[in-house]
Amino acid sequence: MNVPIEYIVYKINILKKSLVLLGLLVISGTFLNKGFTLGVFMGGCISLAQFSLLSKHILQMKELAVKSAQRYIIIRFLLMYAIMGFALFIGIQKNLATFFGVAAGLLIVQATIYLDNFVATFKKNK
Repeated sequence: MNVPIEYIVYKINILKKSLVLLGLLVISGTFLNKGFTLGVFMGGCISLAQFSLLSKHILQMKELAVKSAQRYIIIRFLLMYAIMGFALFIGIQKNLATFFGVAAGLLIVQATIYLDNFVATFKKNK
């Protein structure tokens, strides 16, 4: 499998920045609520794992035929949403702060990508 170096660098860059954002949220959460902190950590770990697995699956999907690739990616997305739903269910079982912590943690990678693109836009305009 031939992977462009830009793709690997971008993935590693996003993972590093996501870990920094996760660390900042966990550290700031220790001053707020232990349930929130636990939820952010749990959701963040799930989000980082899903991002890594999704990028791996996308690369594997390029080698499959169209019909089998569709089935493959749909099953992966359904599994991903089931894991996220289970994590949110566990969070709501604890308390509301844990639920919101899990929800915030699940959005770590997305927030990192948005912030990265936002900063890149302003750097490009200068």
